[in-house]
Amino acid sequence: MDSGRPSIASGQAWVLKWLCGLVVWAPAALTTIYLKSVLLYEGGLLQAGAAVGMTVNSRHPFRIFTPIQTLSFFREDILIVFLAIPMALFLLSRLLSLRWLIAVVTAFSACAIIIAAVERQSDLLLGDFLSYPLLMDGVWWGLHHSGDAAAYIGTKAPVRLLILILMLLFLAVAIVRVAGKASNLHWSGIAKKLRWLLLPVLLLTLLAWLPTLRTVRLHRSIYGMVIAKLVDSPGGGMQSFARLTNAELIGRYHESESAPVFDRLAPWWGAAKDFDVFIYVLETEPAQVLDLTGNLDGVPNLRWLRDHASVATRHHTASVVSSRALFSILSSCYPPSDMPAFSKRFQPFTKPGLLSSARSASYTTGIYAPRDSEFGHDSNVFRALGAESLTTGENQPLPYEMTSWQQRQLFDEQAAERMGRDLENYIKSNVRYVMVFLPQIGHAPWADVAGGNEPDLRKRARAIIALQDEWIGKILNIIRGGQRLDRTVFVVTGDHGIRTRQEDPALPSGVMDDYSFHVPFMISTPGLRSTPQYIERLTSHIDMSPSILDLLGISEGREWEQGSPVWEERVQRRRTYFFADDLMGVSGFYQNDKFYMQNRVSGMTAVSSAMHFGVGDTVPEDSEAGRNIYGGLERMVGLEQTWNNRSSVQTLSGAR
Repeated sequence: MDSGRPSIASGQAWVLKWLCGLVVWAPAALTTIYLKSVLLYEGGLLQAGAAVGMTVNSRHPFRIFTPIQTLSFFREDILIVFLAIPMALFLLSRLLSLRWLIAVVTAFSACAIIIAAVERQSDLLLGDFLSYPLLMDGVWWGLHHSGDAAAYIGTKAPVRLLILILMLLFLAVAIVRVAGKASNLHWSGIAKKLRWLLLPVLLLTLLAWLPTLRTVRLHRSIYGMVIAKLVDSPGGGMQSFARLTNAELIGRYHESESAPVFDRLAPWWGAAKDFDVFIYVLETEPAQVLDLTGNLDGVPNLRWLRDHASVATRHHTASVVSSRALFSILSSCYPPSDMPAFSKRFQPFTKPGLLSSARSASYTTGIYAPRDSEFGHDSNVFRALGAESLTTGENQPLPYEMTSWQQRQLFDEQAAERMGRDLENYIKSNVRYVMVFLPQIGHAPWADVAGGNEPDLRKRARAIIALQDEWIGKILNIIRGGQRLDRTVFVVTGDHGIRTRQEDPALPSGVMDDYSFHVPFMISTPGLRSTPQYIERLTSHIDMSPSILDLLGISEGREWEQGSPVWEERVQRRRTYFFADDLMGVSGFYQNDKFYMQNRVSGMTAVSSAMHFGVGDTVPEDSEAGRNIYGGLERMVGLEQTWNNRSSVQTLSGAR
């Protein structure tokens, strides 16, 4: 070998070794940036915007912040993957041979890619990164229930990870072989040129640190969030549920959450046996707009129903996302964090709940809704929950938020027309039914359906309610004409309230609020009640299915209920949860006349006697109250995942 030519073996060609190390590190670096981008795009920017008090647009999350502000969420990641680690490789290239350097970097890159893949799956399924107890429970459950684990996680993610790791190994081997033939290049000149590449990286890093936004959790690097989640496991937080039998799991929920146990001896049991059931779910309907305790002027049909109803005056949705709220309404369970995966994982009629139990008592079950480009996901959930028929209006290529209110009204009326025909046929044929109607005319931002350029958003909302009151009147006329009005349970509720400042700028940001979660709810039974009954204890959407099934006297498939009938006095001692992590970045619970909340993005924890939170209600994250809030939510997320997976698996394969 020419003595003037740098030799890799002698360690003189450190530039070549450094370049090789950077190439092998590149897949892990890009995977890290990709994971951060996914977290931001899939709700992170919405949560961060709400946390710092900005107006958010759920359809265009990257328009919430300026490009430089958006870049600030990558600042720690850029610093680590493009500066800190390359500098560490620079030092290692001076100390190690090429083969050892590539071996070390390959192992490190593979670990980084595996961590990113695992945490991506965890965020997809659970809405957060893995804590240490949850990681241990997951490993144990996977080893002891490999079949369920495969069905739960799926095959695509592991296959993609395997392909990426194999590509990394192939790259490492190729680098070692090719680098040996490149020793005749002028590496000192290349080293000088490489210095110029540092300027764009330094400039990018500087720009990322310029914005003066209030720092939130998503400003941390991916690795910082992973480590913080692993080491931050407060006492009383995530407990082991995967190792429990079904009976133990059900018992643990009722004990830990002070939830009443199913009771067939309740005085209201079977009071509406063989009644029909009609459920009308108002889209985006906060109780602040539709107060069922008021005079209900302008909505005579709702007023008539209220005058023969049990009205839950403090009723709340379990989630501010429609599909998850409907899941709780129909299943009596808190919604799974992995709703998209849930909708794909289970086949029709595999989830216990109102529709499945009603089917066991020979009821026909159907859901009626307009159809848009996103309905496929919802239809899978409805099928799993026991809907025999899904009847829609015309198929539309766009989401309802991107259509005019006139088109929404047309879509709703198409579905209502088909529903009316089925209703008449069921009554004529003496078929017992459970019908669910999901009109979308009320989707916020509320349209001015009165056509008068009304600036007051709540007046717009009331005009939409008045329009739907006419639809309710038509339904009542069909039932009345069939002489079944005294033999029908008529339920009216809202799926959720206002979620973003785009929907109403008056919404407080970064906190859990009554305007988002408190919704109207009544069970009208004209054949049983002639005056309204007002229930003042706090209730939830998980209580709707048990209330209806108790009235019908149906006990089949009730063991997996997490809710209780609204008349059950013991509900007031229960811990009741509210989830909005995916859209608003906040979640919380109610217990012992107090509301507790956590902002997952900013880390804010607070306690209040009402579902309104101000600066004076905050408590330190590391205080006993803060740890209890974090631990309670963490525990419920783990239980909910096991609960929904286990109850559906039991339906498929039988009790274990």
